[in-house]
Amino acid sequence: MRTSKARLVVWGCASAALCVLLARLTEARGYELVLALGVGACILFFAGAAPELSLYVLLAALPYSFRFIFARQTELQVPSEPIAAALLCAYLFDRLVLHAQGRKAEAHPLRLPLIAYALALALAASQSDRLLVSAKNAARSTAYIGLAFSFYALLRRPAVFRGAVAALTAGGAVAAGVMTVLLASRFELLAHSSAYRDALFTDYTGYGAYLTIFLLPLISFALFDADSRSRRPWRWGLLGLFGFSMLFCWSRGAWASLFAGVLFLMFQKSGISNRRKWLIACVGLSLAAAAALIPAAREAVVGRVLSIFDPSYASNRARLLRWGYALEMFWSQPVLGYGPGSFAQSYVNEAFLGYAGQFNLGAHNIYLQTLAETGLVGFAALAWLGAAFYRYAFRLANRLDDSYWRAWVLGLTAVQTSFWVSFLVGAPLSRDIVSVPFWGIFGALPAVEALANAAKNPPPPQK
Repeated sequence: MRTSKARLVVWGCASAALCVLLARLTEARGYELVLALGVGACILFFAGAAPELSLYVLLAALPYSFRFIFARQTELQVPSEPIAAALLCAYLFDRLVLHAQGRKAEAHPLRLPLIAYALALALAASQSDRLLVSAKNAARSTAYIGLAFSFYALLRRPAVFRGAVAALTAGGAVAAGVMTVLLASRFELLAHSSAYRDALFTDYTGYGAYLTIFLLPLISFALFDADSRSRRPWRWGLLGLFGFSMLFCWSRGAWASLFAGVLFLMFQKSGISNRRKWLIACVGLSLAAAAALIPAAREAVVGRVLSIFDPSYASNRARLLRWGYALEMFWSQPVLGYGPGSFAQSYVNEAFLGYAGQFNLGAHNIYLQTLAETGLVGFAALAWLGAAFYRYAFRLANRLDDSYWRAWVLGLTAVQTSFWVSFLVGAPLSRDIVSVPFWGIFGALPAVEALANAAKNPPPPQK
């Protein structure tokens, strides 16, 4: 993404026009009109003028975002969704300018499955009985999908890559510290979503998914980075911080997804000694042994694990009911589904969930919800997306010689693996805490390839 005076003038006019269109579509009035025009124009212009800073704000503010509802039941997750949409608009505008100038832009290696999935969402929304609801959800999902292109365009520059990692880590470290203190004071409620009342995260599923995006890359560096950088104290300190925070997250889905990510890393070939793998395994076994020696902890952990197989458990009952309803929706309209967001609109939340029910608006299974809302077309696009990602990731990991960049590739792939596993039981893609890292990795991974190639073949110094 590039900026110039001429582009900023054109982009400023386009930003104002887009905000007027948004205000018109939502029928905003009074302070809502001022808010939609003023804040929207600022975010759009900022994304075009300084996309790197917009990216930093998006990543640093991820755990602190909130839902804002205004005219015609239109809601936004602020600041995540406005920034994601603004970055996509800025990216498309930049590509239009390059095309008009006859210059060729670097193509995203995973662009075809990404575009196919976005088109599948739009196609499913176009035939929905709840056209407005489905159109809004399709637009929201498309903005998040666009992060794959924005991340790829921005993160290929080393300074931006380092800044993005720093912004994400700083915001995450503060959030993990705050949540650890809060959850420690509510220790007896850790197995319930009520422990997250008035917290940064509304439930343990989203919190656990957020922690994995830090833990798995850090473990990857500990396993695969042969350079002295892997022994930097701050990495081990961060691993300790996020690992300790995970002890207070009693999400069975988060445990399973983290275990899947670690298992993925353990089975990857390493050009260095396997002692690091044995060290990680010993640390995990030591923690399990310590928990087993404490009677109260042993009973709580074992009971939490065994509850996975208890059909009378409240969350298990809710999942079974929602999965059955999603399958009914799919069988009644199998090709294109009922449209994005239709499941939450048609399913009545279970009364026995209480406080937690107001936040559980999905099918608790992304794959079944995709079948219900977008049919076989959307499910096929999602499957293509996953297959293309892993094909690209494994080929890239095998090509890279530098252990530092290979650790990045395997760490990001492990995070993505944890997401695909968590999609079986929760972690809805409608949440920014999941969508931003999930779709961002689709852009970060090819950006790592560009950075690795640049580091291996640096450009000659300019005279």
